[in-house]
Amino acid sequence: MLFQGSFYRQVAKVGKRDSKALLPQRRRGLRVKREKLGVVKVPCVLKQFIQVLLCTFLCVVLVCIGCQSENSNPFEYMDDKASSTNLSKDLKMMWKTEIPKRLILEDGEHVSTEPAILAASKVFNTVKLEGKTKLEVIALLGDPVKSSNSIYSNYPFWPRPQQGLLYRFDCGFYGWQFNVHLDEDDIVTKVERLWIH
Repeated sequence: MLFQGSFYRQVAKVGKRDSKALLPQRRRGLRVKREKLGVVKVPCVLKQFIQVLLCTFLCVVLVCIGCQSENSNPFEYMDDKASSTNLSKDLKMMWKTEIPKRLILEDGEHVSTEPAILAASKVFNTVKLEGKTKLEVIALLGDPVKSSNSIYSNYPFWPRPQQGLLYRFDCGFYGWQFNVHLDEDDIVTKVERLWIH
């Protein structure tokens, strides 16, 4: 206010006609004042870059928090080496679903539980499907759609096989998709394991 007051007093002295000549002087004074206060003028491009960087970091943190429940480790469910020591138990467990607490879905919609994701991984590591018929696979594992009420069961994250069965176990943040490829005679030729992230 003191600076502005002195400026307008100078304008009054020199008259309206010469007041424009003082404007550059006033701007220089403001710049000097900012420098004295330690105010740094950040370029707009740099400011936008910093904002984008902060938003990206915040999104990554929120996703990581969302992926973790109180007593779970998401990396445990990425394990593609563990095999089943109790196949009948894991076959039952892999179809378990729940209404998620960390996702906004329609009322009554279910997703795979985290233990179900790990159980499915163990099952597919244990059973040998190559050479079996489509009906034998369904009899062993269950129907990929009818056995689960998960909203993701019939919707692939990765492309589905042109001819075959799609098994998807997904909690909404991560999971496994297994593509069981069949030949023209409905014989399993390959099982494809794909991590959902």
